[in-house]
Amino acid sequence: MPTMNLYSRDFSNRFGAELGSVVAEFVSKIGEAGLSVGEVMIGIEAFKQRAATAPWSVNPAEFVAMCTPTPE
Repeated sequence: MPTMNLYSRDFSNRFGAELGSVVAEFVSKIGEAGLSVGEVMIGIEAFKQRAATAPWSVNPAEFVAMCTPTPE
């Protein structure tokens, strides 16, 4: 979650007081999707790129979708 705090303008404002439960939800969705560490890293990089142009942070389901490599 440090990446989201650094790269998303609204993440801390939206979830600061509830950060523990938000982290738990992200971890839960990542686990349910069976993502590997490599796939999570793909998602983090995609999140960083998105954060440059989008003012809002992603929700757990959106993040999981970002972790899935897309065919080129």
